[in-house]
Amino acid sequence: MNEVNVRQLNNIYATFSVCSDKSITVRAILFGAIAHGKTTVLHPLICEDTLAAEDCAKKMGAVVKYDGEKMIIDVAGKIADGKEYDCKRSGTVLRLLCGILAGAGVNAILTGDDQLKSRPIGRIIAPLTARGADISSCNGKLPIVIKPSKLKDFTYEMPIDSAQVKSSVILSGVVAGVSTEIIEKNYTRDHTEKMLSAMGANIDVDGKNITVSPAELHSTEFDVPGDPSAAAFYLAIGLYKGCVKVKSINISPKRAGYLYKLLGCGADITFENKRIVCGEPCADVTAKKSNIKHIEIFDSEIPSIIDELPVIGLIGGLFNGVTIHGAGELKVKESDRFSGIIDILSAAGGLAKASGDDIIINGGIAPRCFEYSSDDHRLTMTAFVAMCCGAGGKILNALSVNKSFPNFFENFYEFNAALLGSNVEKSLSGRTHNFFIEKLGKIKNYSYELCSVDSETAEEIIKKSSYKSINATIPYKELVSDNVKTLSETAKLARSVNFVFDNKGYSSDGVGLIYSLLLHGKNPQGEKVLVCGIGGAGRSIAVALAKYKAEVYIANRTEQKIDDFINYYTQNCENVCPLRRYNGEKCDIVINATALKDGLPVAAEVIEQAEFALDINYGSDTEFLKTARQSGVDNADGEEMLFAQSYFADALVSGVRPEFAEFSKLYKELKQEK
Repeated sequence: MNEVNVRQLNNIYATFSVCSDKSITVRAILFGAIAHGKTTVLHPLICEDTLAAEDCAKKMGAVVKYDGEKMIIDVAGKIADGKEYDCKRSGTVLRLLCGILAGAGVNAILTGDDQLKSRPIGRIIAPLTARGADISSCNGKLPIVIKPSKLKDFTYEMPIDSAQVKSSVILSGVVAGVSTEIIEKNYTRDHTEKMLSAMGANIDVDGKNITVSPAELHSTEFDVPGDPSAAAFYLAIGLYKGCVKVKSINISPKRAGYLYKLLGCGADITFENKRIVCGEPCADVTAKKSNIKHIEIFDSEIPSIIDELPVIGLIGGLFNGVTIHGAGELKVKESDRFSGIIDILSAAGGLAKASGDDIIINGGIAPRCFEYSSDDHRLTMTAFVAMCCGAGGKILNALSVNKSFPNFFENFYEFNAALLGSNVEKSLSGRTHNFFIEKLGKIKNYSYELCSVDSETAEEIIKKSSYKSINATIPYKELVSDNVKTLSETAKLARSVNFVFDNKGYSSDGVGLIYSLLLHGKNPQGEKVLVCGIGGAGRSIAVALAKYKAEVYIANRTEQKIDDFINYYTQNCENVCPLRRYNGEKCDIVINATALKDGLPVAAEVIEQAEFALDINYGSDTEFLKTARQSGVDNADGEEMLFAQSYFADALVSGVRPEFAEFSKLYKELKQEK
């Protein structure tokens, strides 16, 4: 799949897991290849860059085995001499390997693909040469030739901010058994220091000064956390379109600086379930629709935000603009990302320009539909975000994401559901569905969109089945029923569908109502229950109550509709539980299944004589509820019914049998979170 059609997203509620951290996985593989013993890497990322690291580790003499979620790197002896290493497109592998091989005192040649060959490598050659390495290049480009040499103790003041250059210098000293001192201008990512320390390296960090003394490396176990750079793209959609949670990602300020930068600019970002994974602070991160002020990024902040600058540029364009100072480093990444950011914003209809090494992007864009192609994974992902937040589009070179996140698109669309209605922006459905799916734990990635659409658009969505699951509310329940071939028994009898999954239509209003009654200690079995209104919801409720052995009465403004429904039900229900027209009987439970908020569906005395009154509407104090409350009648609105409907749907899509006991347990947790 090298082309992906991207549709415009409505308000979205989503929970995702993302790929494991690429930077940590690459380091774990290469560090395991120079340590004594067997190094275990749990949850490694398998992508183009990490496969390049694995190939290079094997060339060095390591034995690498992969078993499901675990990789074992076993070192047979000294690093092999006289090998040629193909780093593919990975600048990280190239830079780390230069330090390792220079320190090992072996003959080696390092090369890569055409893209990597085009990148300048003088920043790696210079410090290694200065500490005594015999290392040379072809006019500052690949291939690199390394010959045996004796390295010396070395103090290096970093002329540029680069975690990879810093790591290369540190590794050369660790492998050679000599001391290294690094003096940074600005803080850079510190994965190398943390991981080598875990393997026994003698590393002392004092602010921006790093001292490394000789010590042997021993094997250890690395559990790789989620990649915050990968998460940035999904979270950006949440900031603009609703609410997105990404589970278990690295939140170190030196690694995920963009999170803290956005927080400082007004982003609604929260951290939950904080913990330490592989020596790194990790958490579940949620980004909600925000009003982000103008973003200004200074050159000192770039090292902790470098990989996310393209999507940060887009976020600025969507909100109130962004100025990125000293962004020249972007010109020598996998591609010229400096120009790439400007190109994406321009293609989307925004205004972006360069001023020296600064990038200035105006805010307030509403991205138009566009096509985009790039060999750069991060630019491709940024274009995808622009399309989701705008009018859609097409990604032409989708496979470019394989460099760091092979399942980027499939991951996002793993299970996408939607609520169709006429005015659903304030619905609780999104948050509720996300809660139940996460608790049921059967679906890894789940997105739920709230779609306020006209009937023509709703019918088109239903027929095209562009979502794996569809929920429908007023006024589209009958429309859905008419356009779904296979119906559940309740949906057939009610002639109403509010939930579609696996091309089958269900009516969950009834089960939602019964679960709601049970939560309030009201078992309808054998009780006289009056259902006011026989629209889609009312019919579903009446059918469910009848099958639950309640004595069901029906009231409706149009009496002919009562007769039509009762006759249809009687003719099509094998085990007839009678439905009756309401003729003034005193009922135990009265249910308002109409949309009335300011009036009453029946006479006030009918409500006043009941033991319990339930209004399926929620979020407003209806006249129905006021009447019940003033008469001392126990009452409830439709919030619990909504929760129960969501649980029923989510249990089905998760392959779990819906059970009231499980719903009751989860409902208590949901109320606590609310």
